[in-house]
Amino acid sequence: MAFALAAAVLSPVEWFSSHLPEAAADPASECRAGNAAGAKILSTVEPEVMKYLGVHDGFTPKEKSSGISIAIVTPTPGIPVKPDIAIVNCGVTTLGGGDQITSTTPFEIGSETKLFTATALAQLARRRTVSLDDKLQQYLPSGITAPTKKCSGTASADITLGELAEHNAGLIDDPKNVTWGKDHPQGHANYTRDDLWNSFTQGLAQPCDALEHTPGTAWSYSNWGFALLGTVLADKYTRTTTGTPNYPKLIKDLVTGPLGMSQTVIGGTSPAAGMALPSCPKDFGPPCLWANNNAFAGAGGVLSNINDMAKFVSASLGFQRNISIWPALLQTQQGVAIGQDCPKCQGLAWQITPPTNPHALSPLTVLDKDGGTWGSHSHTFIIPKACWGITLLSNSDQPFTVGPDGIGGALIKALAPRTTANCAAGIGKR
Repeated sequence: MAFALAAAVLSPVEWFSSHLPEAAADPASECRAGNAAGAKILSTVEPEVMKYLGVHDGFTPKEKSSGISIAIVTPTPGIPVKPDIAIVNCGVTTLGGGDQITSTTPFEIGSETKLFTATALAQLARRRTVSLDDKLQQYLPSGITAPTKKCSGTASADITLGELAEHNAGLIDDPKNVTWGKDHPQGHANYTRDDLWNSFTQGLAQPCDALEHTPGTAWSYSNWGFALLGTVLADKYTRTTTGTPNYPKLIKDLVTGPLGMSQTVIGGTSPAAGMALPSCPKDFGPPCLWANNNAFAGAGGVLSNINDMAKFVSASLGFQRNISIWPALLQTQQGVAIGQDCPKCQGLAWQITPPTNPHALSPLTVLDKDGGTWGSHSHTFIIPKACWGITLLSNSDQPFTVGPDGIGGALIKALAPRTTANCAAGIGKR
């Protein structure tokens, strides 16, 4: 005998609740796939990002980041010579705001600019316009002398253009005549070519105080060195030594233009349209823009978005070897200089971590470069022999957000190949 099941009877409250529209997702606390490939990794990426998105009290100092963009580049399944780019965008452009981060949202990338300055150097060197062995001194105006030895030493050596790009010039990090700080957060814009030339004497007890090491003998990270490099290359390329150095033309013609990175530009003193506004540190009033658009631009003046940075990663991995810029990109990745952790762990701007390093994130060699401003941090990692790379942009005021101890390291461990089998024949060959 068959029995009919009685329909469940809902109370008025239950019925009303069941017919309510679903609550709209809060864009400030979610990640969204930027493309079809991004949808495939969203479930892996989002939990890692949620550890850092918004304002968290679990860090010292407090972590602030309203927006994060991530792109991962890997060979396309079944077509390994073609890059597969997965993009995920999270959060909003400013804390408390509602404008979603998208794949075209501009971020300050700080010192990742050095990758472009280094690539421009390699381009000009391949054209024989300059040489990595050229002495910095030959590009300085009359009456300006670059230091050759530190105060406590007797050894002497000239700084070369290559050493500036390798952090082997011996220079301290920043000059002593800087025009920026918490009282003047946009002071980079006021730092002129004359300030840069005078930096060898101004604020120093004696010129030799500019050096931590004898040039060419040790690694010491130097924003000052890349500012000098960017300006002398711009002056050489554009054949001008007056007004603001034309670093934007240098980079557009030699790097971003050939790679189709049309939205990658030098930041200004006003926010770019739709940009992820920096999360200003304590005691810094908004908008605390980096505004590094004068003679220090070569060290950290660029704004970019995740679409463009993915193009740079793809090209750096060798997926477009038919483009004219490829030999220069490859040249920047060679470990020929003294690194922070080992004798041959520094390329042109790229820092190189071999698998023997106790802090290695992969059993394969990893190249990386990070960037930081007052309130934005970024990081790019490539694993050339796995044909895999990741680039991360954030308006976080803390570097660990996207670094090896944060989202970047977690996603490398979760998603990066552990062998070279990922590469097509020839793509991963170095």
